[in-house]
Amino acid sequence: MDSWWQLGEHSGYSGEELELGRITCPFCEERGNFDTARHAEKKKPNGAKTLNFDTLACGSCKGYVMCLWSAGSSGLHDYRVLPWPMRVEKHPEHWPADVGRFWLQAHRSLADENWGAAAVMARSALQAALRGQGAAGVNLKQEIADLASRGLLRPSSRSGRTRSASSGTTRPIRSLGRRRRTRRTPGTSPSSSTSCSSTCTRCRTGSRSTARGRQEAASAPRRRGSRERVSPDEADRRTVTGRRPQPPPLDNRPAPP
Repeated sequence: MDSWWQLGEHSGYSGEELELGRITCPFCEERGNFDTARHAEKKKPNGAKTLNFDTLACGSCKGYVMCLWSAGSSGLHDYRVLPWPMRVEKHPEHWPADVGRFWLQAHRSLADENWGAAAVMARSALQAALRGQGAAGVNLKQEIADLASRGLLRPSSRSGRTRSASSGTTRPIRSLGRRRRTRRTPGTSPSSSTSCSSTCTRCRTGSRSTARGRQEAASAPRRRGSRERVSPDEADRRTVTGRRPQPPPLDNRPAPP
């Protein structure tokens, strides 16, 4: 559905009037006990479509529910409510009964933070849906592969791989977690303790922290625009005096006052 004007056009419930018996109060969880407190309509400017805005009052707890509903041209109607019940109480009516029963138990286990039971019920719902399509196999993996071989599932479901939306490449599902990062000593390859090649930028950068690297850096010719390199003794003397020593005069004549 791309627009609210399509509400009730392609899917929904039978009839052209809102069935209050399908709506559950989100506060007391009683179903179907509503009275219409206020009704408003909005008609489509260039068509006969009408959106209905109802404010429903619960007859049990006196709570209010806002309901948007509309009837389509094919004899169906659909609705959206706000707020909705936080507890899942039923599965979609067009689902098979066994799939809906396991799906409902999985949602209730999630609400109670029973993670293991939720995973088991979700797996049972998936397996019930596969067997409803005539899947053959002794376990869930073989049943998925059987439906994939017949074209009822995507080939990626058979191989246990997932497609990355950003790059378009496939990866094993187990590799989607956070990767562990390991630190290695500069000068060694990631897979072994052997030295890298001389073209390894990371190792050449890391070798500068060693004593040999510092000596090579001090003896290297100074490039234009780079900082001045001085010996440790010269650096200590500058620290004590607080200024650089003046260069000696070009001859032995005394400097002018």
